[in-house]
Amino acid sequence: MNQFFFKSVICRIFFLLLILPLTETAQTSTIDSLRTLLKKTTIIGGEIGFKDTLRIKTLLALTNAYRENRDFSTGMKYGRIAQNLSEKLITNTTSFKAKVFLANSFKSVGDIYMATEDYANALNLYKKELKLREEIGNKTDLALCYNSIGGVYNFQDDLAPSLECFFKALKTMEEASDKKELSMIYNSLGVAYFRQQNISKALEYYIKEVREGERLKDEHAIATGHMNIGAIYAGQGNLDSALKEFIQFQKISEGRNDQSGIALALMDIGDIYASKGNYTKALEFNSKAMKMYEDVGNKSDLALVYYNQGYIYLSMAINGPTKKKNNLGAANFYLKKALVIYEKSGQIEGMQYCYEALSTLDSCTGNTKGELENYKKHIKYGDSLINQENTAQSVRAEMNYEFEKKQTSANLQQTKKETLATQENDKQKALRNLFIIAFVFMFILAIFIFKNYRQKKIANKIISQQKIEVE
Repeated sequence: MNQFFFKSVICRIFFLLLILPLTETAQTSTIDSLRTLLKKTTIIGGEIGFKDTLRIKTLLALTNAYRENRDFSTGMKYGRIAQNLSEKLITNTTSFKAKVFLANSFKSVGDIYMATEDYANALNLYKKELKLREEIGNKTDLALCYNSIGGVYNFQDDLAPSLECFFKALKTMEEASDKKELSMIYNSLGVAYFRQQNISKALEYYIKEVREGERLKDEHAIATGHMNIGAIYAGQGNLDSALKEFIQFQKISEGRNDQSGIALALMDIGDIYASKGNYTKALEFNSKAMKMYEDVGNKSDLALVYYNQGYIYLSMAINGPTKKKNNLGAANFYLKKALVIYEKSGQIEGMQYCYEALSTLDSCTGNTKGELENYKKHIKYGDSLINQENTAQSVRAEMNYEFEKKQTSANLQQTKKETLATQENDKQKALRNLFIIAFVFMFILAIFIFKNYRQKKIANKIISQQKIEVE
């Protein structure tokens, strides 16, 4: 079973959800409209001030549109302009909006760095964004920022801090009034647990992701959930169930015209056929995906599809006597293409499984020395990826989340009790005050009645005396 494929595919779909949530590829007409609007705002604008906020919004919209079209250099240009304008705006005013614009600028530029796999610069900008988000106080945006930072750690194979950030994102999103991005956090947590081979936990969060997507009628989240669950089934050897999930993922992606999703589904289905021993079908689907990724994919896409192609050829060489030499040559070609990309980007998991496949390939060719060297590298990178410290930190991250959640619940219960006690106390005070007022009123009334009675008695006595005198 090609375990690495499923792990890497999960990370790729995580990237899709992290960077391109609920969006389709930007159309040329949209970009043209934004460029026209930008020209108008540039003519209108003068000194940096609130009248330039429309210009910054337009620049950020262009940044995101060019990123979706994979024109990263142009997107970066507009993003940097938006960032510079936002920084000037924030020096001229302490306005809340100025901080929001600058935070959005950091995010947009950081997303481009993430898309181009420049993780160090992406992390730097996301941390700057985080500082502003904490000052601004919008829980939804703060949670998404934690999620972005966790995503960088995830792609750097630093799994423990990745999981910690995702739990912070989950806690913050649960506190937000708008929880529409909750499915994204569930996906992130599923990815983190899946990569640590905690399958039961991963499945738990993927099911939550699908349910949340269905609740919000969010096709992107539903599609991603099916993809994730399919990967779990595939890893467990339940190939027929996995194939159903991947076909469902493909249908939803085609309905959304999501080219990245379609390519990913083709790879999924191809790998299922490879696991079933139908290598002709496997090559057919994976080659289609490779063609799509060579046209529009990034380096991670290409590395993944090259690895998968190499693994299929290697399986053909191992399991079929015909064309063994040709198949081993093709396997070596694609595996080394994948390895070069993974080494440049420093993705440890990719390197680990490439070395494992190359070790198997050397065994087939009788290259004992190469087999041993590559296997040692496979073990080396595997040990660095998942170790006891990572696992312990992951457990601590979850325990911290659960503790804080219980603490928050306990605080709410205590606050509720205190509120009820205060209300009861206020009620008692009100009743006491009412009783005192009533008593005072009755006392005054009694005095008034007694005084009237006494005056009436005196008057009657005087009248009686006068009557006697008259008689």
